[in-house]
Amino acid sequence: MAEEKPKKKKVRGVGGKFLPGNQVGVAGRPRGTKTRPELKRMLMDKSPEIIQKVLDLALAGDPMALKLCLERLIPALKPMDDAISIGGVAVAEGLAEKGNLIFNAMADSTISPSQAAMLLGALGNMARIEETTELANRIKLLEGGDNVVIEGPA
Repeated sequence: MAEEKPKKKKVRGVGGKFLPGNQVGVAGRPRGTKTRPELKRMLMDKSPEIIQKVLDLALAGDPMALKLCLERLIPALKPMDDAISIGGVAVAEGLAEKGNLIFNAMADSTISPSQAAMLLGALGNMARIEETTELANRIKLLEGGDNVVIEGPA
């Protein structure tokens, strides 16, 4: 005879809230602890003094305070690429030929490796779009659809 496992007590009700009398979170939040909005309000009340202290530490040479101030004054530079033009890509037949042109432009130092990687990634996305469009057309034909052809990317 198989022993029956005792059923677990349901400790959560609708919306995931604990039911009254549960034993999971008996202690709850300790008395005197602050909620996030209360802590934020306390910090906002003291923000001028906190900012002044960080500035004083930075002026005294504290490296962490200096770093904090500089990060706020001069945000990190984001890489910006200039517009690039690779001859023949616009008229190339097929994605493989376009990929070869991009790779050759990188090999000739016409574009940077990061630019080539970005362009080849875009070509990969185009390949997936074309593949999906072709599969959708094949399914329509197999299902005997109205011979509607789904247009792919130009």
